[in-house]
Amino acid sequence: MPFKTITITEDAYTAIKRLKASDESFSELFLRISPKRVTAKSMLGSWTISDKEFETIKLDIKKNRESLNRDLEKRHKQVWGSS
Repeated sequence: MPFKTITITEDAYTAIKRLKASDESFSELFLRISPKRVTAKSMLGSWTISDKEFETIKLDIKKNRESLNRDLEKRHKQVWGSS
């Protein structure tokens, strides 16, 4: 496994050392405290909603899409004339 050397101030070292568990390496500490990458796939199954909430969301999306389409058609006619 490759290694990297970093340079930090004494104050930074003291601060980060306070976060480290006695049985933990600095590499393990950095991995523990760094933000985890969140992907859509990693979120699958983590959001539970009722069927009613799901239908409400679907309806809202449909209404927004219809409104957007009407707005785009209106703008198209304003720019290009009616066709």
